[in-house]
Amino acid sequence: MGISLHTYDGTNYNFTDSTYYIYKSARRGGDLTTPYISFDQSFTLRYDLTKGAYGNKSKMFQSFDALNHRTVAITTLWNNTITAWEDQSTSYYYPDALDSLTSQVDQQWNKGAATWDNTSRQTYSYNGAHYRTLNQLDTWTAGVWVARNKDEYTYDSRNNRIKHLYSEWDKTAGAWVNGSDDTSVYSSTNKIVSYISRYWNKTDGSWHNLSRSIYTYNTKDQLITEDQNAWDAGTSSWIAAYEYTYQYDASGNRIEFATKIWDASALSWQNVKHRVYTYDAAGNQLSDLQQFWDNGSASYINSDRILRTFDASGNELTDMSALWDNTIGAWNNDEKNIQAYNSYNQVISQVALKWSTALNDWGPYNESQNFYYYYENYVPTSVTEQSADKHYLSLYPVPADERLQVQLQWQEARPATISVLDMQGRVLRHISLAPATELNTSVSLSGLNSGIYLLEVDGGAGNTIRKAFSVAH
Repeated sequence: MGISLHTYDGTNYNFTDSTYYIYKSARRGGDLTTPYISFDQSFTLRYDLTKGAYGNKSKMFQSFDALNHRTVAITTLWNNTITAWEDQSTSYYYPDALDSLTSQVDQQWNKGAATWDNTSRQTYSYNGAHYRTLNQLDTWTAGVWVARNKDEYTYDSRNNRIKHLYSEWDKTAGAWVNGSDDTSVYSSTNKIVSYISRYWNKTDGSWHNLSRSIYTYNTKDQLITEDQNAWDAGTSSWIAAYEYTYQYDASGNRIEFATKIWDASALSWQNVKHRVYTYDAAGNQLSDLQQFWDNGSASYINSDRILRTFDASGNELTDMSALWDNTIGAWNNDEKNIQAYNSYNQVISQVALKWSTALNDWGPYNESQNFYYYYENYVPTSVTEQSADKHYLSLYPVPADERLQVQLQWQEARPATISVLDMQGRVLRHISLAPATELNTSVSLSGLNSGIYLLEVDGGAGNTIRKAFSVAH
């Protein structure tokens, strides 16, 4: 099994990185589009254009317990100067019987002292239904673990997340200090009906309201309105901010999503934008059209769209974006992504193209990257995504540089957390978001080295979506 990465330099596709995996057990394996691959050893090679050959770059070793849970991951890097491997980092994982982490300890190799030095530790707790109740980050400082921050989660009797508290450790006071919290209320059918977020004001030592969302549903329990309010400290009251409305077809597919903003002067809602979706008979989303409101013509004007195709198994084959040219009243092609699959529905290639006006055709663009995946001939034991909800996740640009744009659609409004992880599963970025069915946010990648990372969106209740992406600076 292996991955080959090719990067376009404006003239040719060049070999970049190539990774292959070694397994000691047929119980392990999986989809190569996620860094959570249960390999025993991996070797990554970097292509040297001047030599026209691959050279060593990095290698990783993983160990597993009797239940096939990962317990250790060790990364070493190739040093060209001394032509030898050098230890880089180690992560120790402590899973429970259900393979949920109870803690993770990360270490870095200290060349000068020739020792492994602790760097960070994450500790997790769960309730009786195995929903996470605590995520605490500690860092190794002056020979001891020092608390940094923690997220605490509370659930109702039906395991709906009703409270999230974020706290930071105050070294001077030697105590936890409140940072922010959010509270959710659910209906008898487990639909979220309200969400309030607050922040802790250190100056006056009290909670201050920040935002509120109110959700309403139709008789089929489909979300039809979401009203977002902002807190007005001057009047100590909630004021209208945004309103989102949703429409569905007979099959329950969302076919329209509209956004309005409150005009305090006119005391009325003003149109901002809306999106229109179409589907095939299997419920796969074929098109996503976005339009913005034009006050001059008092109508919606096309902005951009995405067209998708799928195979008989529901795998997305292509997604093609286009931008509307209002001057000529026509669509101009923009970007296209093509994926191919094997008979096990595993991705075997991902190709990124851009429309060339000069060639009047699709073609590669500077720094675009193509991925090719190679598998052994056995049925995979793990999957890339685990989600009980139909969803569409888009990440761009690919490769990313300083920021990654995340767009996600799913059927149910739910609070979510977005995490960026490295190949060893270490959390590098962590963002909490208010409940929504349409997420559009930007994640900072500043300080991350070029390479492959994992974006994880956790919506709770088994709705975890994972997708790999690359960073190139």
